[in-house]
Amino acid sequence: MFNQNLVINGKKLIFIERKADFITAMQELAKSKSFAIDTEFDRNRSRYGFNVCVIQIATEKNCYIIDPLAVAQGERMNTALKPLWELIESDKHLKIIHALGEDIRLFAKYNCVARCFFDTKIAAETLCIKGGDSFKTLLKAILDKEVDKSLQKTNWFERPLTWEHLLYLANDVVYLQQIKDELEKQLKTAQREHWFAEEMEFALQLEAHINHDAEIQSLKNKQEYRMFSEFQQFMFEKLWHLRDQTAQKADKPPFYIFGNEQLFKIAENATDFIQNPIFKGFYKTFQEEEKQQVFLTQLQNWLTEAQTLNLATVWQKPKFDPNKPFVDRTKAKEIALRTFNPIKDFLREKYGEDTEKRLLSNRKIEIIGIEQNLNLLPQYIVAEIKAAAQATNTDISKYLK
Repeated sequence: MFNQNLVINGKKLIFIERKADFITAMQELAKSKSFAIDTEFDRNRSRYGFNVCVIQIATEKNCYIIDPLAVAQGERMNTALKPLWELIESDKHLKIIHALGEDIRLFAKYNCVARCFFDTKIAAETLCIKGGDSFKTLLKAILDKEVDKSLQKTNWFERPLTWEHLLYLANDVVYLQQIKDELEKQLKTAQREHWFAEEMEFALQLEAHINHDAEIQSLKNKQEYRMFSEFQQFMFEKLWHLRDQTAQKADKPPFYIFGNEQLFKIAENATDFIQNPIFKGFYKTFQEEEKQQVFLTQLQNWLTEAQTLNLATVWQKPKFDPNKPFVDRTKAKEIALRTFNPIKDFLREKYGEDTEKRLLSNRKIEIIGIEQNLNLLPQYIVAEIKAAAQATNTDISKYLK
C-alpha cells in the first residue's frame, strides 16, 4: 500500500494507475503554466521497439508518477495518453526537462510533436557548467543536493513499482523547476539568453523525428558492411528485415533473435551456413527443426534471387557520382582546422577556453570542412564566427553558402 501523503521537495507524490485518475491529473496539469517532465522507456532492451514505461511530471504542488501500461490497459498509447500528448504539443505550457533527446524521439513515436521546452542540460552547456550534461552533477552544482542514480539501468517494464522506484522517479523531476529558475538567471547575467533560445530551437528541430531505419543504418556504417559485395549486402538486408519482423512478432529485442555477429557472418557466406547450419545462440523459435528448415529454405531462395539479379560477388570500389563532387575528407578537415585556428584563438581570448570549445570545437570544424557549409550551425555561432573572422582578417568565404 503506497503512502499517498508523502511529500518530496514540497510536492505531494501521486501514483497513477487508473485511467480516471490520469484524466483528472491531466485536467489539473492543464491549469499549470509550466511543469517538469521525464520519462523512463525501453528501447530494444527487454521488448521490441521504443516504448514508454513510466512518466514523471512535477508541478508546483504535485509530483505525478504515471504508469502508462496500467492506464492504457491494452489501448494504444497514442490514444490512451492523448491528453498528455496535447499538453506536450501546446505552446501555452512550458515543459522543463533534462536531456530532451530520447524523450523527444519517444514523443514523436506516438505522433506527438514536442513544443515549448526548456532543457536544463542545454542551458547548462550554453553556460559551460562543467558536468552539466549529468542531472546528478547539475543538481549538486545548482542546489547542492545529492540523488541516488543506482536504479538507472532498471527494466522499467517490470511490475510492480516499489516505493524505492517511486522515490527514484520523483527525484528526476521535483527539482527541475528550481534548477531552471537558477539557470535562467545565469543565462541573463551572461547575456546568453538568445544563445540558449537558438540552441533549444535547433535541438527541437533536430530531435523531432524518429527513424526506424537508424538501426540498420548504424550497422551499414560498420567497416564489415562497407567491404561486402553487392551480393552480400543483398543477403544482409534480407536477413536484417527477417530478424526485425521475427523480433516484432515475438515482442523481443532483435538481438534476442540472433546477434549482429551472426547477422554479418551469415550474410558474408550464406552458402556455408546452409551446408553447415549452426543455430546456437538463435531465439528459441529457431531451435525447432521445422523452423530451422524454413529458415534455410528462405536463405536458399534469397541466394537464387541474388543470382538472378546478377549482383556482383566481389567487392567493388563505389561508383563515381557526377552529381556529388569528390571531397577528400582528410584534406578538407586539415584545411578547415588551419583556416579556423585564428578564429578559435580569438574566441578563446574573448570568452575563455570552455566557451570557445562550445562555440567552435574541432569536431564542428571538421563537419564544416567536409560539408563546406558554416550554416549547418546555429546562427548565433555563425554570427560569432563571422565577427571573429573579420577581426582576425580570416577568409571563410568558401564556407558561406
